[in-house]
Amino acid sequence: MNKLYQAGRKASAWQRLTLATLLATLAGTVGAQAQGLNYGTSGATSTTTSFVDLGTNGTVINVADPDDDVSNPQSIGFPFAYNGQVFTQFVLGTNGFMKLGNTPTSDVFDDFFSSSDPADNNLLFPLFNDLVGTSTSYRVATSGTAPNRVCTIQWGNMTEYVPRASPIPAQFTNFTFQVKLYETTNNIEFVYGPNTPGSTADEQVGGVGLKGSGPATGQLLLAVKTTATPWASPTFQNTNYTTTYFEYDKNNLPTAGQTFRFAPDACSPPAGLNFTSITTTSAVANFTVPGAGTDYSIIYGPSGFNPASAGTTVTATASPYTLSGLTAGNVYDVYIRSNCGGTTQSTLAGPFRLRAACSPASIVSVFPYTENFDGVASGDTPCDITVADNNNDNTPWIVRSTVPTDQGPAPVSSSSPNAIVYYYNEDGTTPADDWFFTPGLFLRSGYTYQLSFKYRNSGTNYPERMEVKYGTGATPADQTTTIWQNANIATNPYVTTGVGTAPAVTAITPTANGVYYIGFHAYSLADQFFIAVDDLQVTQTAVTGNSEILSRAINVYPNPSTGAVTLEVRNANAKNGLEVEITNMLGQRVFQSTVRDNFENKLRLDALANGMYVLKVKAGNEFTIRNLSIQK
Repeated sequence: MNKLYQAGRKASAWQRLTLATLLATLAGTVGAQAQGLNYGTSGATSTTTSFVDLGTNGTVINVADPDDDVSNPQSIGFPFAYNGQVFTQFVLGTNGFMKLGNTPTSDVFDDFFSSSDPADNNLLFPLFNDLVGTSTSYRVATSGTAPNRVCTIQWGNMTEYVPRASPIPAQFTNFTFQVKLYETTNNIEFVYGPNTPGSTADEQVGGVGLKGSGPATGQLLLAVKTTATPWASPTFQNTNYTTTYFEYDKNNLPTAGQTFRFAPDACSPPAGLNFTSITTTSAVANFTVPGAGTDYSIIYGPSGFNPASAGTTVTATASPYTLSGLTAGNVYDVYIRSNCGGTTQSTLAGPFRLRAACSPASIVSVFPYTENFDGVASGDTPCDITVADNNNDNTPWIVRSTVPTDQGPAPVSSSSPNAIVYYYNEDGTTPADDWFFTPGLFLRSGYTYQLSFKYRNSGTNYPERMEVKYGTGATPADQTTTIWQNANIATNPYVTTGVGTAPAVTAITPTANGVYYIGFHAYSLADQFFIAVDDLQVTQTAVTGNSEILSRAINVYPNPSTGAVTLEVRNANAKNGLEVEITNMLGQRVFQSTVRDNFENKLRLDALANGMYVLKVKAGNEFTIRNLSIQK
């Protein structure tokens, strides 16, 4: 028996999982229908229809390689509901499959039936095998009028690929077949057309059917038959292939018009659940209602909860419906099902991801400030971290636990489980220009602030570039002062940077009190890989002065004080007197005066509240600082 899913002869055109797929997986509000595909065995039938070749009708679907490739997204022409989602586009695979949506599969030819990769969800397999077409083999045409339009996707004049050394001959050439998607009913048909049998019979193995989300029971609907069984007489199962697949040889090919029809369950769940008007406490749920539903149960709770035993359940009679009782910044899983009268219910669609809006970020005034990105789910960003996708490539910094590689997901954090990661775009020409910013940091004159962080990339194969700046706003234009830069990041293990490492982070010494933001800017060349940053820390150290003479010349007592403070100055060489300024811990000036050299100066601070203060004595550009405590 020829083994299905033989290794492809070419490396995948999608060597690293696309970010669009990743973001839909990690952070999208449209979730996968994890509770069961809404196409079951009872709705799968074998019948005969008329096969109509598209000929020159419709549009050619261009592929770079008619042997092993996937197309760019193509338009269906109407909304099509499948697996709890609503699709308007698809991607064609030359090897007899298609994917609903606008992102490619993880490879051009693989064991998609067993794959748990989210890139391999929502697949249709009219005849999955290693096939070869021509540059004009693939077409799409949408016909009819709303609400009864039909989208026909055609693979024309297909031949099985046979390696030169293979003892197994091709069982067919010039085989044309189609997938038809029906508006409103959401029926799916696989319609088989004319074909030319091969010269020598030998058993071949293919795959025919549907896939929802992952390989679990209920997520697949597959046609199964032995070579001796007529093409028109398979059985349908909702489990993966084991020992018997969709098997055939040259003597058992379909006649033109042979059709497999898949109808959704009579009581199907609503499709396309999404959320709008999201606030800190509520969100509006929108969905497409199926024909048989009388009302709809929405179940929501913390990310990862079990909808069978926990969560909040509400009943919606129509779309939209407002979900309430949310907590700012929290992530929720949301499930939905149709109630079709009596005790009849659809499968649950979900989880769909919902994140409540964040409350306004607080200004950081207590140090050290730390952030390890472990307090949010992978795919989120902390509420007080903002990002800027400056090159508009839809690949911003985002919190992640892994990055996808050819060898599978690779952990990426320093402190488990997460880091914040810039991940490359795949257009091959657009360089990185992406920022993330800390929350506002209230920095005070008289102190220095030292940033440290850990960073890494994938190693020397894909060198990266990053700089760190600070300024008065969380926008690229506001970031005016560079404190760190590395134009050749090529380290797989994490590097901790700060004062003593190269390149060192320059300390921030503000000349005036104010709110400042630190920005991390990825500016790598096009088509690199990723940068990960973890374990940020900003520490605060008091500047005791820049004048040893002044520091030796002053004495402040009593300290602590009830408000009557003596500032004694001796031998400061300040002929024109000295200035005194006292600020509170918010950096606000609460006292200002002048004092004399070689004199015991009395400061009346009775009006000050209990607490810690900073007393600064200045003589021109020179100064010294003392901490002062008021305790009444």
